[in-house]
Amino acid sequence: MTRFYKSRGVTNVNRALIGMLMAFPWLCATYGGWLSHVPLDMIIAFATISLVKFILFYFTSSSVLNQRKRVSYNKYWYYFVIVINLLVLLGRFRLSLDNNFQLGLVRHLYFSDVGRSYVFFGSSLFDSLYTKILFPLSLILVVISAPSRLLSNVLTCTLLISALLIGGRFMIYYLIVIVVIKQLLRNKIWSHSYLYLIILVFISFIIIANRLGLDITSSSEYIFKQIEAYHVIQLPILSDYNTFPVSFSPYLGIETPISYIFGFTPSETKLAAHLNSIEAFTYRSDGPFNAYGTSLAYFFPLFGVTIGTGMYLTMFTMIYLCIFFNLNRSRGELLVLFGFLSYFSAFSPLAFSFAFYIYLLLFLLSFAVIRSCKNKDNKSLKVKL
Repeated sequence: MTRFYKSRGVTNVNRALIGMLMAFPWLCATYGGWLSHVPLDMIIAFATISLVKFILFYFTSSSVLNQRKRVSYNKYWYYFVIVINLLVLLGRFRLSLDNNFQLGLVRHLYFSDVGRSYVFFGSSLFDSLYTKILFPLSLILVVISAPSRLLSNVLTCTLLISALLIGGRFMIYYLIVIVVIKQLLRNKIWSHSYLYLIILVFISFIIIANRLGLDITSSSEYIFKQIEAYHVIQLPILSDYNTFPVSFSPYLGIETPISYIFGFTPSETKLAAHLNSIEAFTYRSDGPFNAYGTSLAYFFPLFGVTIGTGMYLTMFTMIYLCIFFNLNRSRGELLVLFGFLSYFSAFSPLAFSFAFYIYLLLFLLSFAVIRSCKNKDNKSLKVKL
């Protein structure tokens, strides 16, 4: 039996680095809240979250085996998802081309009803399926090792270019975090993959400059301030949580699709709209900024800061460890997935949104598909023998 606290592959240094990476965005938010003079209980709450995330991922990475072979989806799943993403890429390219690749304008149009209809070829069903199901599936296929490096690279490049065409920079951030966690789990502190990540960071600077109508060479300091603001604005946005609409998504999970079926606006959609309407400023008085309410936006309005923080940490940890202890060879992929979900929940309300449960469902279904394919392969091999 594998002992939970015994290192079986990942070194202590890499485990510590993984824990520090998972704590990083929460610490940044804590720092920003302290400089912005938000209530002390909120600062303590975020500091506690960062400490718990460090401990959780430090110890769970100890039982991840450093295996060469990983389970993966069948190649036909990759073909399907790549084709879908190429269609979305084509729609986004048309939108960008029609607006002379002015990414600030393109992004504004993309998040309007007219722009999304144009990108998704007039199909609201395609839009919903891609946003709610197919995009999460695409990221799951990035998390899980592909049958071949070519398929992995094609999918990754397709997602990246598609995001860049609408001025998105968080896809770059997604890939950076996923790649870094994977490399650390393989006991690599430095990898040639990081050279590509450095290039992606530079591209993200160009995107921010383009969206703001700035020249990157003369406005580098301002761009860095913008990037810093994305990491420290969370607590100023959350500080007025008493005015937030209460969302039951974390506790029901299926509340969002049920609301859609019966024609109601889901509570998490109302919360997202409210977060987008907020105008908050950083400790430097930069802004206004909105949307970055973190997953605590689900918990603070209903439970308050102290109990809400405890509820968030308890639910996240229980779900993660429940799946973790029921997996063996797949713990590395699970850690990458939950690391991704945890990290970006420090920005938008990702954890415990409907998308959160979709990620978990698609991840677990992927291994069911894999086992089914393996059983068929074994049976056919026996027949041939």
